[in-house]
Amino acid sequence: MLNTNSNSTVCALALSWSSRSFSQQEFEASLAHMLEKYPTNEAIIGLKKNYDQQLAQMAQQDKEDNNDSWVGKPAPDLSLPDANGRAISISSFKGKFVLVDFWASWCGPCRAENPNVVKAYQEYKNRNFTVLGVSLDKEKGPGRKPSTKTGSTGPTSATSNSGTAKPWKPSSSTASPSTC
Repeated sequence: MLNTNSNSTVCALALSWSSRSFSQQEFEASLAHMLEKYPTNEAIIGLKKNYDQQLAQMAQQDKEDNNDSWVGKPAPDLSLPDANGRAISISSFKGKFVLVDFWASWCGPCRAENPNVVKAYQEYKNRNFTVLGVSLDKEKGPGRKPSTKTGSTGPTSATSNSGTAKPWKPSSSTASPSTC
């Protein structure tokens, strides 16, 4: 229809409405063709302007997401008390591979993931690897400690209920804790 219809406004509306069914490449090619065919049509020019604005917003969001990412960067020096109240600092693990596992006793997916974390710990603990488990529970209690039923005796458990974890906010997740 876009190639056979001579009404430029109808073509612009059709392209706009069908844009979600096109790949980005198909949409851009169709839009470029329409701009070439109808270079002065306000509807097509407006569609191009809106599309360019959306691309710029997505690029800005990607840039912000990448700037906020901790991937490949040194971890900030997070310091939290363990279950016995002793301070644990990430800097005390310098030179080790550390998996920081944010979890909560009320989080079903966190509990379901725990055996995999323990398995990784058991497999790599003799290779300069450890796990720092950070409980997001707000209250102390027996559920705050990693389950001993899963063999979680090696990983260190810390708590963020004192508010000291606030400087280290995982920015790429919409909720915490989350699992992939």
